[in-house]
Amino acid sequence: MSLLEYGRIVVQRGWIVVLCAALGACAMLFYSSRQDTVYRSTMQVIFEPAQSGQGISAANAALLRSYVVYLSSTGIAGEIVEELGMGISAEALKAGTEISAVPDQSLIRIEVNDANGDWANTVAYAWGLKLVDVRNRQNDELPVDEQIIATPHDFPRYTLYRPRTTANLLLGAVGGSVLGVVIIFVLERRRLRIVKSPGDFALGRLLATIPLPSAKE
Repeated sequence: MSLLEYGRIVVQRGWIVVLCAALGACAMLFYSSRQDTVYRSTMQVIFEPAQSGQGISAANAALLRSYVVYLSSTGIAGEIVEELGMGISAEALKAGTEISAVPDQSLIRIEVNDANGDWANTVAYAWGLKLVDVRNRQNDELPVDEQIIATPHDFPRYTLYRPRTTANLLLGAVGGSVLGVVIIFVLERRRLRIVKSPGDFALGRLLATIPLPSAKE
């Protein structure tokens, strides 16, 4: 297909892509407006050896993952619910919380989602203190050169987690544009089949073999 043909398609059918992109963006904007506002608070607890220069060994990196299992338990979630007087179940609190280990940075990340950003900060910080407390109790039973100190990186700060209106708009526009291109492709294939179908060529060859009557006749 020549550049001239591509230009013709853009001129004649480009509006389909623009329309689909606009419709996709509007649909995602409506979807975003229907979503409940949720904030995410992130708490990070850093692990460092009590004696500088030792570093965190591979065994201690594996220990971080075991703390993820510990913090993710229903029992710990229940303790936080009771201490903060949240009035919800431990399972409900766990459903809005994500806990992960980052071994290469020697830290555990606690992320809490809530409709109230300040409350999400409070819960995330309480969860982090649970980890600090259990590590301190374990250090009490170890010599200094084997101790690992768990320290909160900073007081958590919340950010908007949902809705992500800008990202949704872009996603809707891109998805609509792709749909528009597909529609144009289908329309062009249909046009070419109508104009250049084998039946048309066969009929043309047949007509060419039929002699036309002369003017004298």
